[in-house]
Amino acid sequence: MFFNVAAHSADFRNTEWGMGKDQVKKTEKGEILKESGDKITYVETVVNYPALLVYKFNDNKLIWGSYGFKQVNDKDDEYLEDFINFNAVLTEKYGKSENLDRWTNKDSKFKDNPVRAVREGDLVMWRSWETPTTVIKLIMYGYGGNFNLDTYYFSKKYSDKTSGIFADILNDKF
Repeated sequence: MFFNVAAHSADFRNTEWGMGKDQVKKTEKGEILKESGDKITYVETVVNYPALLVYKFNDNKLIWGSYGFKQVNDKDDEYLEDFINFNAVLTEKYGKSENLDRWTNKDSKFKDNPVRAVREGDLVMWRSWETPTTVIKLIMYGYGGNFNLDTYYFSKKYSDKTSGIFADILNDKF
């Protein structure tokens, strides 16, 4: 399974929004890579892709989770293929996505080459889905000359704690 959402109405992997750190740790089989303050990070493999799995808490309540994919490809076009494949899997699971692609450089000289535009940081490709409890964002962007591909799951229940987080993440990188 690509993104494990159990039949018992889990919100992210085998967890539910609002769970405490100790409860979340019991749902994971892998070793913790890093635990600091309000985050727990694991190394995970998702559809044969290496990824950093992050759980984010506020007042010891789970409010969002993410996969940061660490795949290294030989050709730039393969990153676009990865994005398209992840989009297809998420679309199969959650239905049609909303396209939120954004040009961060309106004067980009790579308008006719989206892969190069992403690498250069001129274009952010992202898709969004919603469930009754969760907002899901798939994003591909360039930063530091590298491709980055991440998927975020945000709690609607704790939207007052997460509403600015995605904007903060983007602003940190762009």
